[in-house]
Order: sequence, then structure tokens, then C-alpha cells
Amino acid sequence: MVDKSRTPKEKHLLKFLVLSVPYKVKYYPDNDKKNEQKVSLVNTEHWNVFKEKYADSIITTITENYLPNLKKETIKRVVFSPLDFENRPTNTRFGTLSCGAVTPYQLSSMRPIPELSNYKIPAIQNVYLCGSGSHPGPGVSMAPGRNAAHVILSDLK
Repeated sequence: MVDKSRTPKEKHLLKFLVLSVPYKVKYYPDNDKKNEQKVSLVNTEHWNVFKEKYADSIITTITENYLPNLKKETIKRVVFSPLDFENRPTNTRFGTLSCGAVTPYQLSSMRPIPELSNYKIPAIQNVYLCGSGSHPGPGVSMAPGRNAAHVILSDLK
């Protein structure tokens, strides 16, 4: 709604970000769940097919429950899988958008790993971490940046 050049007149841009999509999932090439020998973990060639099917199911759910005209009104869509994200920026290992998993072993003083949890990179002086890989993690809290700023100010005395 702010940048009118991004969409045709009277149209809007929607972005659906689905977090916690598993990196490895079971894939049934022929939709035959009875034949367990056909099951494999999704790999690069499977994700190119699977991501569209997964996106279809999400769009169907949103259309049926929240935005009845969504499917009909969609002009273009772009779908990224965890593998697509992994191949873009270098900090999205296994396709995580938050610089690592947000799980109990990566929270608080463990984020992103214990050696880096104080917003510093020990081996490189004056380099600080302030993104979603730092405590308290991803979101729009801006807390990682604030926390890193406090560490920087403390270092500067």
C-alpha cells in the first residue's frame, strides 16, 4: 500500500511467511503412502515439486478460512523452500530464517551458541552480533540490537 510501483493499480502485495517448515520431510512421489519403500527424505530435486504442493495447501487453507478470494485474485506467487533459503544468504543453515533453530538448546545464554552468546565474536575484536541469531532471537523486538548496543557501550566505557 505504500510503494505503488510494486503492484498493479488496485492490487496488493501479500507475503506469507511460514516458519518452522521442516528441512527434511517424507516425500511420496506417487501419493501412495501404503508403499513405504517409495518414501524418501526430501532432497533438492524433490523440493522443487514439493514446495508448490505445500504452498497450494497453505493458500487453500487461507482461502477457505480467511480470504475467500485469495486464490482467484492471485496474479503471481513465489514460493521458497528451506533449501531455497539455505542457498541464498549464508546464515540460513537448513533453511532457518532466524540464524539457527529457536529451540531450548539455542535460547538465552545458548543463542546462537554459548561461545557467541555475549554478542561478541571472541576471535575478532570489535565485531558484535546483533541479529536474530542473538538472544532473544527473531521477531520485531529489536532486542538483539539493543542488547548488543549495551555491550558495545560497556566496552567503550
